[in-house]
Amino acid sequence: MMSICIEYEKVTLAREYNRLTQKELIEKLKQYGAIVSQGELSKIELGQRKEISEGLLQAFSSALGFPVKFFTTPTNKENIKGGLYRKKQSLKKKDQDYIEASTNIFKDAYLCLLNFVEIIKTDIPYYSTNADSPKTIAQKLREYWGITGVLDNLIDLLENNGIIVSYIDINDDKFDGFSCFLDKSYFIFINSRLSGDRLRFTIAHELGHIIMQHDNSLNPKSDEEANQFASEFLIPEKEAYQDLLNMTCEKAYYLKSKWKVSMAALIKKAADTNAITPSKYKSLMVQMSKLGSVSYTHLTLPTN
Repeated sequence: MMSICIEYEKVTLAREYNRLTQKELIEKLKQYGAIVSQGELSKIELGQRKEISEGLLQAFSSALGFPVKFFTTPTNKENIKGGLYRKKQSLKKKDQDYIEASTNIFKDAYLCLLNFVEIIKTDIPYYSTNADSPKTIAQKLREYWGITGVLDNLIDLLENNGIIVSYIDINDDKFDGFSCFLDKSYFIFINSRLSGDRLRFTIAHELGHIIMQHDNSLNPKSDEEANQFASEFLIPEKEAYQDLLNMTCEKAYYLKSKWKVSMAALIKKAADTNAITPSKYKSLMVQMSKLGSVSYTHLTLPTN
């Protein structure tokens, strides 16, 4: 049987994308008639064995759910590990591997696509927190992009300005998303299982990392700065202040559909803009905590 050269990195990517250990993959390959030892699989993944039989290649394709061509097409060597993960340290190793495999597979698909289409020109200004606060930076970006009022479609806005948003399906609320830079393009990867309002805030948070040029997660202030940016970008104080006055849980419930953010984000914004007192903020957060998963269907908006 003819031997075929493969791109060894692709085997590891496909295995990690499927959340399989080497041992689990070996067992799955047996279902497709391929018998491989762990030593042989390790040599393949390390690039020590670059040619495999046509039958084993087909078994890899069937077991891992990728076309044969995926394993024979050269990969871009620039790996995009080390994005701005939130709470990355608490993720399981298998989930971290899955996230990194997903992003690198997407990266290769994107770079291949560039050979056939013209990508929208990137229009991203950069601001330094040495000169401006995250809040001021959010205001400047809204003005630069000509945004007023509520942001109806955040993803369209970003992609129209050259930032590519993609989803990763991971059933772990410890992972929200991260951003990274590759081949003159910015990417934001988001957990597809996030609720709508949390998803929007996470995207805006990652946009803050990009705009403020946070190049790593070692800065202890970077996440808080990104949160401050996201809050002002999605709920601009000047335009939302009247809504934030006299904030209650009931009012936040009705306003969340207008501003497309969570009740907690609205209450926090009301406190940050002094629309409510610190003691009122604490009281509302206690109420939110007590409500927990209780339905808000029966809440009524106060008339005062």
